[in-house]
Amino acid sequence: MPGAWRWVAERLPADGAGRQLVRFAIAGAGITFLSAFLYAALTAGGLDPFLANSAATLAGAMLGYQVHGRWSFRGSRMDGPAALRFAGGAAIGYGLNSLWVWLTLAAGLPPQAAVPAMVFATPLAAFAINRLWVFAPAAPASD
Repeated sequence: MPGAWRWVAERLPADGAGRQLVRFAIAGAGITFLSAFLYAALTAGGLDPFLANSAATLAGAMLGYQVHGRWSFRGSRMDGPAALRFAGGAAIGYGLNSLWVWLTLAAGLPPQAAVPAMVFATPLAAFAINRLWVFAPAAPASD
């Protein structure tokens, strides 16, 4: 298996942003689908869609900070301020997913109809937030 991962790594874009995007997409896909599955299962079980969104977002955020900080944006700071920024970014993602839930319910659709937006739209915003703010390289010290 390590040979397969090496083969993939050798074919990633050479620039930092491209590599980060690919790693973010791979890791984020798993985290996003896990969160979406949790949301869909909880709502199918009768839990209020907004409570289900809260539970799924919290689970995804806890896993996401570790995975994205250690792999997607590896070499970045994983200190207290980064954790707080990640919490802020997760709150933005939570707000977006809550918007999708609200729009879905307002349209009279079943709550599970929000899942496509949760899986495709929110992660694009999350990548930008994580790359440009949460795990951004430290600014060089000025003399």
